[in-house]
Amino acid sequence: MTRKVGGFTTARGRGSRRAGSSSPDFEPCPELHEVVRYWSGKRGAEPLPSRRDFDPLLEVPHLVSNFLLIDVRGDAPRYLVRLQGVKVVAALEIDLTGKCLDELVPDHFDAVALEHLQRVVGTRAPQLFQGDLSWWGRGHVEFDAGLFPLSSDGNQVDMVLGAVFFRTHRAGRRRSAPW
Repeated sequence: MTRKVGGFTTARGRGSRRAGSSSPDFEPCPELHEVVRYWSGKRGAEPLPSRRDFDPLLEVPHLVSNFLLIDVRGDAPRYLVRLQGVKVVAALEIDLTGKCLDELVPDHFDAVALEHLQRVVGTRAPQLFQGDLSWWGRGHVEFDAGLFPLSSDGNQVDMVLGAVFFRTHRAGRRRSAPW
């Protein structure tokens, strides 16, 4: 099953909700909807926007701390985290800036996230998903996330804009996380 969100289709992903799965039942948080509109507006009529089209510090400063910027390197892509927002660092309790995701200890990075990145590069389309950080030892932290392809030549995905919005849950109550 698929579902339209922000003018593009999200597809059911493989893996569990815990790991971060796409689902037609998934309703993104308002902040993620805002990122979808931001990316779509920058894309315009082009197949893919470029990194140079974005100036998030001026255009969406309230979202920047939830962003990641990931370089896609090589034909068998490796994913280098170029930038990681402070709210993402706080939630994960690790700064991934300057690290390739495939170099991380498998216990510290779920393969499903790499699968989402590969899908974004292969399809050249955004992916929205949600899950929790139980695979990171922080199961009380849930997230809504999106990965948005960027291209310097308008064709090949060479960068991915990530946006992750966290919330915590304890004893059946949910609230936005401070990070």
